[in-house]
Amino acid sequence: MQMTKTADRVGQRFQIGARVIEANAFGKSKDTFSRRRGTVQSVTTKKNKRGSENFYYDVLWDGHQHPTNRVQHRLSSI
Repeated sequence: MQMTKTADRVGQRFQIGARVIEANAFGKSKDTFSRRRGTVQSVTTKKNKRGSENFYYDVLWDGHQHPTNRVQHRLSSI
């Protein structure tokens, strides 16, 4: 009998107005001072071709005027 690994669905982690930091693209480093900090402006969901929903956040970074769109797994709470 072959066992398959099933991933638990992760829900929406951040609410509008939450303060977040952007994770390092090459893994999480312990140096938090080099990461960008920002505030979540809006939340959207998009489905991939397998039908799984992913949460995307518009984040207004400190010192910037326009929000950028980031996927949930790239963000961490402060």
